[in-house]
Parts: sequence; structure tokens; C-alpha cells
Amino acid sequence: MKLAVRLKILSVLSLVSLLLVLGYLVASNYLFLSLKQKQKTMHQVNVLLSELTVNADLYLEIRDEELLNTQRLLSERAKKALSDLSSHSSGVRLHIDSICRIIESNEALLNQISSSFKSIPNMNGSAAVVSHLKARLSNAYISAQNDATTLSDELWVEQLGIIQLWGMTLALLIVVSIAFVIYSHINFANRFKRAVAKVLDGLANIRDGDLKTAINLEQNDELTDIARQINSMAKNLNELTVSKTELEAQIMARTIELQVETRTDTLTGVHNRRSLERVGERELNMALRYGQTLSMLMIDLDGFKPVNDTYGHSFGDIVLIQAAQTIATELRDSDFLARYGGEEFTVILPHTDFRSAYETAERIRKAFECKLFGDSEHRIQQTISVGIAEMSEREATLQELIELADKRLYQAKNKGRNRSYPTQQEN
Repeated sequence: MKLAVRLKILSVLSLVSLLLVLGYLVASNYLFLSLKQKQKTMHQVNVLLSELTVNADLYLEIRDEELLNTQRLLSERAKKALSDLSSHSSGVRLHIDSICRIIESNEALLNQISSSFKSIPNMNGSAAVVSHLKARLSNAYISAQNDATTLSDELWVEQLGIIQLWGMTLALLIVVSIAFVIYSHINFANRFKRAVAKVLDGLANIRDGDLKTAINLEQNDELTDIARQINSMAKNLNELTVSKTELEAQIMARTIELQVETRTDTLTGVHNRRSLERVGERELNMALRYGQTLSMLMIDLDGFKPVNDTYGHSFGDIVLIQAAQTIATELRDSDFLARYGGEEFTVILPHTDFRSAYETAERIRKAFECKLFGDSEHRIQQTISVGIAEMSEREATLQELIELADKRLYQAKNKGRNRSYPTQQEN
């Protein structure tokens, strides 16, 4: 569930709890007002009953016809009773002055007063009538008052029971709602805390370089979306890292290839002239520093141009490759072989004096004499001429040593080729 939806639900539950509290207060107030109104109504009943008794007493007071004597002063109660009687009876005429004397009346008023008591049996005197009516009204009033009190008590008990029932129901609903809201908030806070902890742990793993980490959350909310984005980011970074590693490996391999290409002759596979200059300088400096001997061989294939002209350059390349392999087989691991250019090869012989260099040159030359070069269609014999130079005080640089070896190579060719020059006697 989304965080926004969950928060909305919790807000609605909180609002419902608040509405229940307000509803309880409103209902309680309404019930109390209703009870108060009923009590007020019962009070009015009591007042009316009391007024009825008084009015009856007043009415009986003017029963006798002597009360209609124009010379008699009426009491305020009698005046009021007569006025009420005349106003509610047709044909009755009655006028009372300011000092409560009857100035005018008629027989209809007297008849109306007399007829009011004809229905009462065995009551001939006004005192008896008054006593009888007062007793009846008193009993009726007491009975009505008792009934009103009983009804009021019953209403109070009834309303109090309703209020208690509503109160208990609403209180129970409020307690359940509040408990549920509190539980929901606590549960939500715990789940949110655990989810945040997992996200932080995943981020820490990614920070430490573990790009294969995965953040798995149980709920389905915004944090889950964030975790998915982090997992996707980690996956992409991992792929980029793998790609970077592969790219670095490819670059390293290509660098090695380029390094090999820069120092290796692409045709024969031996070192090239650039590598000769770098390694030659290093070996020469070491020999000079530690007082060691060092010699150089300059080798050239005799009559190689006619081979290319006769058999073609592809055949000539095969002969050059086989020539380089033949020279390499006669050298030590510490010796250095490079193609100087064309059909010329240079060999650096560390820790080697002139005599050992001459022996190596002859061993190589004789290996060429004993071998046929070419492919399955054409086989030829190929000889070499070798110029030998030993490092000395006069040849203290690589270039000077190369020039000396190259000079002696051409001297060997001038002496008839297929030879090493100088020999030990000529040196």
C-alpha cells in the first residue's frame, strides 16, 4: 500500500474518532435538553393544577347572588373570576368600576353562576359546595402531582438509561477506534523504520562496492519504488563496471599488442629496429657500467634480390621468416635478435667477447649452409655474410658499434660472401 494512501486512511480513522467524540457530546447534550424540557412540562402541569385550584376557589367565592350586590366591594379574586365568566358566556352583561363594585349586571349572569352548581347533588349551601369542590380538586391535584412526579422519575430513569447506553456504545467505539489508530501508527512506524534500515544497508553495500546487492521490501509503497530504483541503479553500475573491466582488459590486451607491434617486426616476428635501439642502449650502458664485454653481429642474406625477382616477394617473405627462425635457434636466451631492415638482421650478444662472437657467427653461417629455404614448390640454398664488432673504447655508443658491424659486413661481402668477418687472425 502506498504511503500516501496509508496516511489518508489513518487520517480518516482519526477524523472518525473525533466525529464519534463530537457525536457523543451532541447526543448527550440533546438528551439532557430533552429531559430538561420534559421536566419543565411537568412543572407547568403542576402550576396549572395549582392555578385550577385557586380559580375554583375564586369561582365558588362568587357563587352566591349576594356577591352581585352593587353595593358590595369585590375582592380582586372575585373581580377576576366574574370577568372570566362574563367573557366566556354569551348574553352575560357585567360592568365593574375602578373600586371593584358591580355597576351593572343582568339575570343572565346570575343564571350562569347558579347553573354551574345545579349538577352537584345534595349540595345546597355554598360552604358545602366549596368544601366538596375543594376536596375533589385537592385530591385531583395531589393525584396529578403524584402522577407527574412518577412520570418525571420514569422519564429520568428512561433518559438516563438511554444516555448510559449511548455513552457506553460511543465510548466503546471511541476506545476501539483510538486503539486501532494507535496500533496502525505504531505498526506503520515500525514497518517504515525496517524498510528505511534495509534501504540504508543496501546503499551502504553499494557504497562499499557490492554492486550485486538487492534491496527487497515486503510492502508495496513509495519506499519499494525507491528500492527498485536503487536496485536498477546498482545493476546498471555493475554492468558498467563489468563493461569497464572488460574494456580495460581489451585496452590492456591491445596495449600489449601495440607494444609488441612497436617492438616486433610484423613479418618475421623478431624485434624491429626501434626495439633494437632501446634494448641496445640499455645493454650497452650496463656493459659500460659494470665493465662487461658486449659484441654485435650484422647478418645479411647473400644475393637476396634475385630471389625476389625470380620467385616473387611472397616467396622472399617465406625465406626471410625461415632465416629469422634459423638465426634464433642458434642464439642464447640472453641474446637479442632484431630485423635491421630488408634482408639484414642484427644480433646483440651480452657478456660476449670477439672470439665467442665469431664462434656464434660461424655457427649461424654453417646452419644456413646445411638448410634449404622456401615452400613446397621451390626450395633454394641461402647463404649469409656476417660482420662482427666488439664494444671498445672507440666504439662506446650503440651507433658507433652498429656502424662498425655494418662496415665489416660489407667487407665480408667484398671478400666473396658466405663468410664471417673479421676472422680471429684478421681481428
